[in-house]
Amino acid sequence: MTDRIDVPSTLWYDELPQTPAVRETTDEVVFAVLPGRSARGPTVVLAGRHYLQPPILDYYGGQLPRPIRVVAVDAQTGAVFSEELITDKSPPVFVMVPEGAPPSSGGRATEGTFNVDLPAHVGLPPRAGTYHVFLWIDHVLSAMQVVTLDENAQRTPAPLSFRKPDQVLHFGAAHTLAAAPGAITLRAASKPQSREVEGAWTPDPARLADRKSPYVLTVVAFNHRDRSYGWAATDLHALAAGTDPARFQLDAAALTGAGPGEQKVFVLAFAGGTLSKVLVLPPS
Repeated sequence: MTDRIDVPSTLWYDELPQTPAVRETTDEVVFAVLPGRSARGPTVVLAGRHYLQPPILDYYGGQLPRPIRVVAVDAQTGAVFSEELITDKSPPVFVMVPEGAPPSSGGRATEGTFNVDLPAHVGLPPRAGTYHVFLWIDHVLSAMQVVTLDENAQRTPAPLSFRKPDQVLHFGAAHTLAAAPGAITLRAASKPQSREVEGAWTPDPARLADRKSPYVLTVVAFNHRDRSYGWAATDLHALAAGTDPARFQLDAAALTGAGPGEQKVFVLAFAGGTLSKVLVLPPS
């Protein structure tokens, strides 16, 4: 059995022997999942590294890695537990240059490491559970990993930034977007000044037929500048009879809970172990 790492705090920055490498050729965030031991008992540590270039480096500069978001999606319910790499003592993250500014040149890049006590940082509940975990900064996603946690009564769950699915997420949409097998595809709806997003995928027929187990699609979005964030999830088994679950539409502005104004909005979707690419909606 792998020795547990002693966790000195919820978030710290030492490079660990298990910290993965990056390629140093393109924007990348990576992490390893390690068993840990904290004051609250057994836990799970994410040992991460980032390599980031302009325009992300232009946007955040020396604030990195604070703008990197840790995301854990409950495998059963689709609920999203998420937080940037900040603590209650951290200054707020802000974007340093205008949205339309051209990226700086000269081969600039930054690399760094960080470690996160996953359950403590994002506020996972005390019950045992399985989570799909990834890192996210702007248009860049890490690979997703599955993390299973035992019950631990010492964990304190965080409040969830939930939006009612029927207010922001609608299935059976009439658009013509299609997705490759095993993929979830998103695109901006062709409406001026709109933050509506069209989505398509191919649900697993066996999982649709198995009504004893939830089959959930989750959508997540955040605003670039004010960092406002939200998510919604729908169990496909709860859809009205005859609804096509393969095409959906969502209101990204309603999902983040704030008018986006002159800022980008980043959107993704997750279902059945599959994560979409990030859709970047430009400033309105």
